Amino acid sequence: MRGSTALAEELGATEFATLLNRFYRAATNVLAPMNAVIHRMIGDEVMAFFIPARGADYRRTAALAAHELVQAVGYGGRTEPWLKLGIGVHAGPAYVGRVGLGPGQRLHGSGRHREHRSATSVLGRAR
Repeated sequence: MRGSTALAEELGATEFATLLNRFYRAATNVLAPMNAVIHRMIGDEVMAFFIPARGADYRRTAALAAHELVQAVGYGGRTEPWLKLGIGVHAGPAYVGRVGLGPGQRLHGSGRHREHRSATSVLGRAR
């Protein structure tokens, strides 16, 4: 979600929680039927994996899921989208797991791209 901190301040806790749950439902409704492994839903983020074991064309499926999720929040329709959204897609080898950070520390690689993204974008990388 884009601008979630400002949005949470504007809406208040209850209304923002309702919006988050709506986003989580939209993401689940798109990702689950496409055989995604939904890894986590935390804060304003949903992380999912598309792996070869769930379909040989997983790269195409991941790109299609990104497109469908953007549509699910209202882009491409007749009205304004109900949520600003950005999506990152990576295809290829990836390490999933702890990387030796200490307690309370967090690693988030997509942060370096945030200043270069518009209100709605889909970033992609394939190997």
